[in-house]
Amino acid sequence: MEDGNKKISLHLENDVASAMITLFGTLSKIRNRKEAVISEDRKSVTIRAKNADEIIELNFDYKDLEDKIFNWFHSGQRFLHFNEEESEIFRKCSHAAYYFLLEDKTMTKEHIERNHFVKLHEQFFKKKK
Repeated sequence: MEDGNKKISLHLENDVASAMITLFGTLSKIRNRKEAVISEDRKSVTIRAKNADEIIELNFDYKDLEDKIFNWFHSGQRFLHFNEEESEIFRKCSHAAYYFLLEDKTMTKEHIERNHFVKLHEQFFKKKK
């Protein structure tokens, strides 16, 4: 969507739910002061403290929006409509998570191509050149 003034509505389906989990999981990873590191053989996990330069502080608060989305999953409603302010925060969340995922060295090209969140972001929110 080039028009940043449009209000956003979500339709509850598996791909959208998966994308929202990835979106907010990624935002949590961005802001978290600790990181889980999985060994090469995938048999152990280590928790390490991130360096200050690895922690990204976002200049917007998305907690209320995150709560609204996850509560919607259990509401029985098929659609979730955002007002203008929520729509703008959602766009910011989507852009932050998208560009973080593209820069994540642990993500393979195949994983990115199959990622529901990445597909939805590219379809609806990525700015066209």
